[in-house]
Amino acid sequence: MVDDQVAELVRRAYEGEVLGVALFGRLVGEEPDRDQARRLYAVQLLEEQTLAAARRLADDLGVAVSDGDAAEIGAGVADALLPMAWPERMRAVSGATGGYRDLYAQLEEAIGAAEHAAVGQLRAHERALHRFAAAEADGDRHAVEHLLAELDGRHRERFDAFGL
Repeated sequence: MVDDQVAELVRRAYEGEVLGVALFGRLVGEEPDRDQARRLYAVQLLEEQTLAAARRLADDLGVAVSDGDAAEIGAGVADALLPMAWPERMRAVSGATGGYRDLYAQLEEAIGAAEHAAVGQLRAHERALHRFAAAEADGDRHAVEHLLAELDGRHRERFDAFGL
């Protein structure tokens, strides 16, 4: 069993990934530009993959987690982002990753990446998302490579099947 501080960090990490899956799923579904939707789909897949890692972490540590209202909040954030032009939207996403990068750093300090692989996956995911969004905001057409490098084979196959 873990202490209350670690349990709270794990719960927040899990809920953050639930929020991210809902947020990017909504953005994908509402994005009229097929190429931008494809890039957002890569984020959604990375969020789904990382949610599974957060679930494993919680299960392994015996931390009870729930979706709560995280999916609803994620959909609301997506609705707030949708009217923004692509570069501004990506800047907002890039900026929003800071809180999660801090959360995952705290989790790594409390647990250690060597103690559980999911902690390293959470950190790598958030760094990739930040690099992607910042590069997209700057107009880098290869920004999606930051995300694709983190996808496992199953999620990469789903991305490839999305097509254009």
